[in-house]
Amino acid sequence: MEFDKISFPRGHVYDTLRFIVSDPNFVILPTLLENVETIMRDEKNCVPGLYRSIVFILFHSDALENTVRWSVEEELRRKPANSIFAENCLASSLVQNSFMLLGQEYLRETFGEVVDLLLASNVDLEINPTIMKEEGERKVNRDNLKEWAEKFFQKFFNSLKLMHPILRNLCKIINERMSRVYAGDPNATTLAKDSISRRDPF
Repeated sequence: MEFDKISFPRGHVYDTLRFIVSDPNFVILPTLLENVETIMRDEKNCVPGLYRSIVFILFHSDALENTVRWSVEEELRRKPANSIFAENCLASSLVQNSFMLLGQEYLRETFGEVVDLLLASNVDLEINPTIMKEEGERKVNRDNLKEWAEKFFQKFFNSLKLMHPILRNLCKIINERMSRVYAGDPNATTLAKDSISRRDPF
């Protein structure tokens, strides 16, 4: 299910969730999310799409950024660098689904045009010699690959203004919190950032 197809009927459950995420003292929501994390770790009781729905509600309640910040701080506070952002942990799930929600339009705007051009060009980018029919094609294909890679990189480098402000802030928050927690230990910082890039690629 895509984010833009999610809808929640107005009613008691919806109003209760909005009340929870709007709590100015930020007391109820952390407790709720910690219980959600426990449930989602149980394969028998986990609810598919639950984190997606939670992120959707948080975003439309203007509570997403603060909640993700809290989850990241809790993750860094409780775990060593080599075990943070495990696949089924709360922070990892909130970050991943936030990127999915806020990044869909960004990816379309940034790479949509160049992807359409690439698909329409029917250009050969294969450079694996075991798959190619003729060895002489490898140089041509390598040049093709380099040309199209440059186009993608140019789109990416010029895309900062298209990125959702919350998405930019989340990236900044994660980087700042990790740098602060692992200050003086560059190996731990590198290990922590590698953990995120492997589990939550964007």
